[in-house]
Amino acid sequence: MGLGDKWKARAKQAVGDLTGSAATRQKGQREERSAVATEEAARAEEHAEAKRREASGLKSGERQGEPRQQ
Repeated sequence: MGLGDKWKARAKQAVGDLTGSAATRQKGQREERSAVATEEAARAEEHAEAKRREASGLKSGERQGEPRQQ
């Protein structure tokens, strides 16, 4: 899910508002929360991967920002 999914969810909410359909609006809200949660999880995974790479470098004697000596 990405930015497009959030926009579709918001459009669904707007359609629900315009038509008076609470069910459509609520579905849009659920979809938007899902898209946001998916984005947050992806950012957390990217952060975790960066930390794993950093830790791996420290274990092998590398200092952050310094290349390994061969």
